[in-house]
Amino acid sequence: PIGQVIVLHDITERYVSEGVLKGHLAELTASYEQLDAFAGTVAHDLTSPLSTIIGFAETLQLAVGELPPEEIRQQLAIMLQSGHRMARTIDALLLLARVHRQDDLTCDVFDMGYVVREALNDVRNEMSSQAFEVRLPDSWPWVIGYTPWVMQVWYSYLTNAVKYGGTPPILTLGHDREAAALDPGTCGSQPMIRFWVRDNGSGLTDAQIAQLFVPFSRLDPSRSLGYGLGLWIVRRIVTRLGGQVGAYSEPGQGSTFWFTLPSGETAGHS
Repeated sequence: PIGQVIVLHDITERYVSEGVLKGHLAELTASYEQLDAFAGTVAHDLTSPLSTIIGFAETLQLAVGELPPEEIRQQLAIMLQSGHRMARTIDALLLLARVHRQDDLTCDVFDMGYVVREALNDVRNEMSSQAFEVRLPDSWPWVIGYTPWVMQVWYSYLTNAVKYGGTPPILTLGHDREAAALDPGTCGSQPMIRFWVRDNGSGLTDAQIAQLFVPFSRLDPSRSLGYGLGLWIVRRIVTRLGGQVGAYSEPGQGSTFWFTLPSGETAGHS
């Protein structure tokens, strides 16, 4: 009767509410776990260069009158390099916050070749002491996305390829049509194009591949800069733009990092 229906309705609502609460609790727990990992990654990326700056500053303060000019210049150069590393980490954190919070995202149709050239210029300026070779395709397609974020994706992939490439690093860039169906995202639903950077480094194992793009993981804690924070930001950016990210590798055969974006050809460019 009516009383039983009301009781059953109340019980159903209670179970639904409990299910929603459990879901929120699980999300909150995952967020806390990510925040903990995030804090550890950021602390490492800031503490290491800061310790270098403090150490060399103390040395210069105590013995500046006894050190030869060349050694002073070397220590100042290292301090400057460490300061730049800290600035890059802070910039990455600010970018991550913008990717997470920016709701009024304006997607543009742009020539990927322009973005690649600008990203390469930034990498060459940032890593001026590192010689590397870049192999490019004859042309680039037009795509749909948010130019500053896409430039950051290329910058992350390119700098990783230089750091973990061979001797000397050889970077091969390219693109192809992605066989996947239309992928809805912030920038609309369009056929996808896959872009990639291949290095000539030692390659990665399957276990290491599984750790890529995971929030704030680090493949090798002994390295001063890890993949973790940069690739997590790449994943967040590309996902927001409606694409996907990934990597494949074989030990001794180098690694290829890729991402997809919606094609801009249907928007009047080809």
